Amino acid sequence: MDMILPPFWNRRNPMDLVASVDPEHFKIATELLMKEDSFDRLMLQGYGNFGRIPNLPFIIPKEDAIAKEIADLVKKYEKPLIVVNVFGGEFSNVKVFEENGVPVYLSIQKAAKVVKALVDYAHYLKLLKEKVRIKID
Repeated sequence: MDMILPPFWNRRNPMDLVASVDPEHFKIATELLMKEDSFDRLMLQGYGNFGRIPNLPFIIPKEDAIAKEIADLVKKYEKPLIVVNVFGGEFSNVKVFEENGVPVYLSIQKAAKVVKALVDYAHYLKLLKEKVRIKID
């Protein structure tokens, strides 16, 4: 990851890109993590807010395009992605994510509850599968 991500990334979980202005870094990090078998879901926080800063509005179209590419990664790797944008749902990249089936939550707490529900559901499915296998055997 050191060869691909900016030198200021934190090298631990959660991965922090330390306010990278380039949305491409978010896509690269998302794909690297989705490729890994050790990750079964991801939470993306802090994406797509830099275009709202004065003198940076030219970034908005790139943020939107990369949001679509990130949504395509979710379909490619078939792993859930939960996006958090605490600044509000009116950002165009939020709409891009949602239009492409990626949920966006406006609070970290709500997103964490969703992640917990996904974990609980996966655990339930595993138990159900084990019970069915026991009955068949």
